[in-house]
Amino acid sequence: MKIMALNLNSYQEDNQEEKFRRIADKIIDEEIDAMCFSEASQRINTPYAHDHIREDNALKIICDMVNEKAKDTYHYAWDFSHFGFTIYEEGIGIITRCPIEKVECRYISKTADTFSYKSRKVMKITLWDHDQKINVYSVHLGWGDDEYEPFEYQFQQLDQWIKEEPDVFTVISGDFSNDYNTRYYDMVVSQAYIDQYLQANPEGMNDYTFINPSGIEFRHAEKLRLDYVFTNTNDYRAIDAKRFFLEGDRVSDHVAIYVELEKAA
Repeated sequence: MKIMALNLNSYQEDNQEEKFRRIADKIIDEEIDAMCFSEASQRINTPYAHDHIREDNALKIICDMVNEKAKDTYHYAWDFSHFGFTIYEEGIGIITRCPIEKVECRYISKTADTFSYKSRKVMKITLWDHDQKINVYSVHLGWGDDEYEPFEYQFQQLDQWIKEEPDVFTVISGDFSNDYNTRYYDMVVSQAYIDQYLQANPEGMNDYTFINPSGIEFRHAEKLRLDYVFTNTNDYRAIDAKRFFLEGDRVSDHVAIYVELEKAA
């Protein structure tokens, strides 16, 4: 099973359509089974395509581009988390070529105020890999040192949600907003979540996934490892792990992380 995660940077990229196309091509070329997205946005004044999805919804555009070329049919799910930059509905979502059995979204932040950019919503989809039921969570958690919306509280809410189905193999993937050499990373692994990127790439502990955007003042100026693929068991174990869209090939202020999981014998 091939998993990829990417923070899309909420329509803040130049040449956005061309970058969406490159993301779609990567999904096709790597035959991704489930790709988790954060900061996936749509403009507040764009007409609706269907339900709550507007015509310029980032996941709709990418998924449509994938389905123009892919041999398999891909599906997507997206939900609104909060307003961004006053003109965007920013959200969380997943594109997958597996049939989606169920979609559930919850706020794991203290606030569910859509006018607060610190609101954090997580998406869970249930799918099947042959006879194996799998829950995939697409996440975007807050900074550890945020006194109003601390990572610790959000992770506890997420952990409790995951443990409602302790016997289901679970993938938790996306932007955790905290570097590997922090107590917040330690908090995750202390709950027995497995950093699958490291299983296949033991030397990759310091592989950055965040590129500080040029010309933008940001409190963390250095390159950081913020994006992860965790699982709750080793029922599937990573046999390959890599990063895509590094600085010379960027599509966002984050790079994409990729992990191929193989079911244990």
